[in-house]
Amino acid sequence: MQPNVQIAQEMPDVTAVANTQVYFPDASSIKAELSQLQTTSATYQAARAEIQARNLLASDQATAQPFGYTMLDESTTGQQARTFNIVEDLGSSDGKDFGLVGVLISGTDERGFPVRKELFELVEKPSSGITDPSQVTVVATFRDGAAMSPGAGVTSVFSAFVDCVKNSCATVCLGSLTACAGAFPVYLKCVAVACGGCALKCGACVACDCGFWCKWATGCCNA
Repeated sequence: MQPNVQIAQEMPDVTAVANTQVYFPDASSIKAELSQLQTTSATYQAARAEIQARNLLASDQATAQPFGYTMLDESTTGQQARTFNIVEDLGSSDGKDFGLVGVLISGTDERGFPVRKELFELVEKPSSGITDPSQVTVVATFRDGAAMSPGAGVTSVFSAFVDCVKNSCATVCLGSLTACAGAFPVYLKCVAVACGGCALKCGACVACDCGFWCKWATGCCNA
């Protein structure tokens, strides 16, 4: 039996877990959600403080619009999980593009109480383009309200995304990892379009942290 997948906007076919809805809000809607996160998310607040400390551009000053999408998953037992993936352009400096990559997952635990996991990464890549995905560097990591040293017990969102695309997506789209160019939102949207629904699931597992309440929807990649 094929999964029940509904797509709110025209994009490549999406193949995901059963009962999944995928929404692609426009840039203004994404900005509105990010504005709300500035008051509701300690993790996002910490990331924005780091961006300001490094004198990087705010998203409303960057050249590329933010890219993001929301996945609503429902399990066969009625459990639900909402995953919001977001990429912001933070401008360029010294021949490098900077961006903020984030994953937020919300759902309920076994007792029905709300649960939320958040992970944001400040990342950089050569402005000239990527010839190897390893050229993307994680500058700072923020999980569940706290700053963490990159790589200190936390799998990189970008690395997990690349590994997932390489291992799970059709070989015909793998060239997009090096062929796509532009600011981070443009780059990741290009890869997502090339690889379709497979790419949409990639990377979300990192924020889940292999928790039982969310790994059924996102998978588990940092155990």
